Amino acid sequence: MDSLTVPHALYQLLGALVSLPVSLASALSGRYGGHWLDRLGYTAAGGRKPIWFHCASVGEAQSAALLLKALQEQLDYPQYLLSVSTPAGLSHAEKLFKDDKKVQVIAGPLDHWGAPRRIFDRVEPCALILVENEIWPGLLRKAQQREVPVILAAGRISEKSLRHYRLFPSFFRQLFSSMSLITLISRKDEARLILLGVDPDKLLVLGSPKFDTLITLARNEPPLPAPLSKGPYLLVAGSTHPGEEELILKALAKLLPGKSAENSPVKLILAPRHTERAAEILELARRKGFTADYTNDPKATTDSLPQVGIVSTMGKLKAFYEIGDLAIVGGSFFQSYQGHNPYEPAALGKPVIFGPYMSSFSGEADLLIEAEGAISVEPSTLAAVLAQYVDDPALSHKTGLNAKEALASQSLVAPIIASQISCALGDKIKKP
Repeated sequence: MDSLTVPHALYQLLGALVSLPVSLASALSGRYGGHWLDRLGYTAAGGRKPIWFHCASVGEAQSAALLLKALQEQLDYPQYLLSVSTPAGLSHAEKLFKDDKKVQVIAGPLDHWGAPRRIFDRVEPCALILVENEIWPGLLRKAQQREVPVILAAGRISEKSLRHYRLFPSFFRQLFSSMSLITLISRKDEARLILLGVDPDKLLVLGSPKFDTLITLARNEPPLPAPLSKGPYLLVAGSTHPGEEELILKALAKLLPGKSAENSPVKLILAPRHTERAAEILELARRKGFTADYTNDPKATTDSLPQVGIVSTMGKLKAFYEIGDLAIVGGSFFQSYQGHNPYEPAALGKPVIFGPYMSSFSGEADLLIEAEGAISVEPSTLAAVLAQYVDDPALSHKTGLNAKEALASQSLVAPIIASQISCALGDKIKKP
């Protein structure tokens, strides 16, 4: 019996009790659920001894896919397994690998009720690669018992996670210490694990592969033409949250004193983070006196758009960023949200504005600010800053170019992490 036997037994006992109502509630809400054979570990394994990648949702699945494909290019191995926890992430992963016979995609297993033991019995993975923050003690314990090497790839350790880990510091320190390699997104993530007592020699800060697609887009997008005289200046506010739409509409009103809808020099697209809020946002815009309507066709000409267009369907934001003149990144004007990805509009050469709360994307925000491709504004100064760009097309154009060039200059991360994974696994993996 080792020092982790008792803590793991308690974890499994408490987890088995708590996970039943949690799993039922998650299944009913649609966040998790379905594919119960996979989730309980009864996976119909398509091949033996795969290299197993495990991740949570759509964003992490995209990162895992980039890492897996980069590893395939560097390592001649015949079988891979990718497990994804959420239904949306699972669907995304299945589309990404539908034509790759070497990759089996399954729903992520639960960490209780014997699921880790069953999936290890059935799949017999030769390595387990956890993506971002998928730290599951049950899986890690079973990997340790089976002498399966574990790697944390593009690890993200939030302040919240660290607080949880420090409630049981010895337990989590030993979990991390059992890993063969830990690659992290930022120095902040590294510092948090060092505070937990993890050996710094085990840690590598290599960044996140989730932006590789946008870096490639920024490199391949044709140069933006110089600004020409055209129709209304189009603002696109993406991934907005409650309270932010009212703030942005207030700023728009200051840009349009006395202007009628017919000759409005500035128009706005509002793409809320949660599209089920579209109706209430539409009502808000009309109550504020704007000509507003649902707008879901990015191919529409700017002249044909209402003063305020509300996006009510998912998957349209990138296309609207593409036709817009300036991007406002939502989730950044109130401390409770912590920001969204500013690289999406930057890759398209758009000037980027966000609020003061970008802690979830602080490194990305800092890069764009330093390159003069983005600006962080307080809510009280939003209208004044927008006016500068609306009144000076050359400034708008130059800022967008700066954003695009700053992103294009970044290195692709997935091949770098894949190289480290390949080196760390070395002779530890054998072909089935």
